[in-house]
Amino acid sequence: MEQRKKFIRSFGRRVAKPLSQAKKDTLEKYLPLLGVPAKLPSDLTTLFSADVKRVCLDIGFGGGENLAEKLTLHPDMGFIGSEVFYNGVFSFLTHWEEKGKPENVRLYIEDVRDLVERMPENSLDQIDLFYPDPWHKARHRKRRMIAMETLDLFSKALKTDGLIRVVSDIPDYIDNAVENFTAHKDFKIEYHAGKPFEDWVTTRYEQKAYREGRTPQYMLIKKAS
Repeated sequence: MEQRKKFIRSFGRRVAKPLSQAKKDTLEKYLPLLGVPAKLPSDLTTLFSADVKRVCLDIGFGGGENLAEKLTLHPDMGFIGSEVFYNGVFSFLTHWEEKGKPENVRLYIEDVRDLVERMPENSLDQIDLFYPDPWHKARHRKRRMIAMETLDLFSKALKTDGLIRVVSDIPDYIDNAVENFTAHKDFKIEYHAGKPFEDWVTTRYEQKAYREGRTPQYMLIKKAS
C-alpha cells in the first residue's frame, strides 16, 4: 500500500499553559459531539444538524470570537472550524455556548491539510484563513499555510467560483500569498485592500495589531472555472 506523504508541520505548540480540569472537562464534553467524523459524507452540508446550504472551512480560528459570530450571521452556512491550539478551542466553546450553541458548526483539532485531503472534490464553498502563523524566519517559510502544495488541496476541495478569504497584518506574508495565488493556475485574486470585508468581525489579535501599528490586509480569491 502506498503511504501518503506527511505534511511539514504548520503549527507550533498546542497549549499556552496547562489546562484546568474544568477546561479539560468542557473539551471532553463537546469535542466528541462537534468533531468531524473520520469518514466524510459526499455532501458536506449533511455534517450539520442545522439546515445549511453552503460550507466554509475556517482555518486557525484562534480565540473563536470571529467564528462564533459568523455562526449567527450566516445560519445558512455550515462552518468547519479548524484549530490545533487547545486554549483557542476552549475559548471558542465559551463563545459558542453564549450564542446558544448554534448547530451549524463542526470542529477539527489536527492538521487541517489532512482533513482537506480527505474532502470530496468540489465540496467546499469557502475557506477562511485569518491571521495565520507567519513563520517569520526564512528557513520556516515552507511551513506557511499558503504554499503551492496546500493551494492544490484547496483547489481540489473548492467548488468552481468558491472563495478563499485571507487576512494578515504581516506584509511579507501577504506578498508571498499574492505571489503564490498569482502563480497558481486555478486561482484569481478578486480583492486586495486595507478595507475589511462587508461582514467582517474583528478579533482580539486584530485589535492588538492596530495598537502595535500594524495594518491588516484583506484578500478575496476565487477559484477559476
